[in-house]
Amino acid sequence: MSMAKGPAQGPHAEGRRGAQLGRGENGSTPSSTGHTGRLPPRLAALAGAVTAHLRSDPQSTVADVATGRGELAVWLAQTGAAGRVVASDRSSKAVTILQGLLAQRGLADLVEARHGDGLEALAPGEAGVIVIAGIGGRLAVELLARGAGRLAGNSHAGQGYSGPQLVGSRPVLIVQPMSRAELVREWAYGPATSLGYGLEHEFLVEDSGRFYHVFVIAGTTARALLAAPGVGCLTAEQVAALRAVYAAGVLAEVGFHLLAQPDPALGDYLRWRLKALDNLAEAAGASPSRRGLAQRDAALSLAAGMRAALRIDTARRIGNA
Repeated sequence: MSMAKGPAQGPHAEGRRGAQLGRGENGSTPSSTGHTGRLPPRLAALAGAVTAHLRSDPQSTVADVATGRGELAVWLAQTGAAGRVVASDRSSKAVTILQGLLAQRGLADLVEARHGDGLEALAPGEAGVIVIAGIGGRLAVELLARGAGRLAGNSHAGQGYSGPQLVGSRPVLIVQPMSRAELVREWAYGPATSLGYGLEHEFLVEDSGRFYHVFVIAGTTARALLAAPGVGCLTAEQVAALRAVYAAGVLAEVGFHLLAQPDPALGDYLRWRLKALDNLAEAAGASPSRRGLAQRDAALSLAAGMRAALRIDTARRIGNA
């Protein structure tokens, strides 16, 4: 449970800070508004996570599920970070708009804008990295559950696809929910293990005053709980130690990984959540109903656990200074 000194380290550090991760054809990187310039921190975090995994397999196809305007897909192609990208969305209008943009940028050979719902838009074994981002945690888990059969690489590409396949391997999943992150974590700790997956890494990214969780879920033959790179598997003793120190509500919301290998943004994240919980408790307490009082008590209980976690994080940082 020790914390490394200094700034964020590891393959995802650049993405957390919204760093400029690469250069495009015109010397700039795509952005959320016009696909040129600097990626905003949330998308830069995803780009950093994707490129970290592509280093070991640069020819691997990246799938950007629920791509929306396709900012990440365009960035990956325009910077040369990925050799092939499938950008899918269930909105035919979004796909049509993206196809026009790709043609205008000369990227249609690198990015395939595809109409489809979730993982069902992909053939089994088609992608080596699958990104599901920008949607709620509940929907992300639904897409993962419905597409479970497409997560394991195999020798049958499926109808409509005859390109390269992953044989006998599983794609890396990079999931960034906009809400209910705990549902994605529960899926990674539970149902994902029956598919041969485990939570490899979890980190935080701040963007426009909000914090987001990014989950890297990978095929593994090891135990389901994996710590950040360089730390190794969390043992039963480590998990027990975390449970002895932190309240159950804190472990459920923050997660074992962020606490075992404290994220550089953990303190700021806890303060952000505390502000929201205090506001919720005040608003709920103003209602005389039994439901309102129950919500107030729940918020206050979680806030107490968060404050204890913040004290631990502050003491750790002082000790490592």
